[in-house]
Amino acid sequence: VAHLPYLADTARLEYALREAYHAADSIPVARERLQDPRLLEARLTLAPATRLVTSPYPVHAIWRAKTEPGAPPANGRGEAVLVTRPDWDPKPVVLPADAARFVAAVLQGQTFDRALAAAGENLDLAALLTLLIETKSITDIEVPA
Repeated sequence: VAHLPYLADTARLEYALREAYHAADSIPVARERLQDPRLLEARLTLAPATRLVTSPYPVHAIWRAKTEPGAPPANGRGEAVLVTRPDWDPKPVVLPADAARFVAAVLQGQTFDRALAAAGENLDLAALLTLLIETKSITDIEVPA
């Protein structure tokens, strides 16, 4: 399989989808909690089903080509894929690189402000937070006392 260098990362995406499907159920945080004035110092907790798969290969496009008839062909660029489970079935979503850096930092337990710093100045924070709320990915916001 040496001629298929993307295969391992595509398998990681498949595995992340499987893990998300079998992950514990969770209750999403209320959107209003994001308005806490101490949010920058807080740590976000993501749902047990949340996974992040990053690859130098277009793993989401490859996965879609395999699972969705008529899906557009892969463009050859690397992708970061957020796997969530808003309801019953896992949902993979391609993230921009800066959003992926933010999510990775959150998954590593970094505070909100450190996750922002990791993401960089081009992060569309409103779009990312909307995605995380709509996919029921944020389950807690731990604000320091």
